[in-house]
Amino acid sequence: MNRPWIALGWVLAGVVIGLALTPLLVFWFDVDFDLKLPVVGLAQLAATIFLALYIPLAIEGYRDRLRSSKSMLLDEISGFMAVVRSINTTATACAQAGATTKQDLMKIRSGFITGNIRFARLTKQFTDQHSESCAAPLAAFRNAYEDYWKALTGGALYAGVPVDWALWRRQEFALSSLELAASALTKFLHST
Repeated sequence: MNRPWIALGWVLAGVVIGLALTPLLVFWFDVDFDLKLPVVGLAQLAATIFLALYIPLAIEGYRDRLRSSKSMLLDEISGFMAVVRSINTTATACAQAGATTKQDLMKIRSGFITGNIRFARLTKQFTDQHSESCAAPLAAFRNAYEDYWKALTGGALYAGVPVDWALWRRQEFALSSLELAASALTKFLHST
């Protein structure tokens, strides 16, 4: 990030040193300079210097924005998966206890609400930044999340049916598929 500014500092230091040493070189070696410079030559020199400074700064800025957007998407994926894992933790505790309380059901429901909000935000950011190229991994991720939701809720959970081992196994398999889809989405992000 600071490399272009360091390079600019060295260029400016070279210009200052060159300007300071020019009178010494003229005096010492008795060099004559033609002080009549064409305007076109000066404009070309100014444009060359401007482009030499602007292009590296523009490229570095683009790379920083790209790194920042990838970092935000990776954070969104990990945040979403953390919500899903908390749902899994609640389901595991219910299956182990052999009972599902109203608080447990509320944790699972609120986890899915939070997950749905995070998923919508993640989907929008992906499609905004990668448009068509992310369609396949994003569709696989969406399908895996829908399968996880169906495996855990399936309508019966919201009706107050307790989380038993059969339900837990279904959601555990669906969670494994969702984690694989999240991993594929992360690999896609790193490959772009």
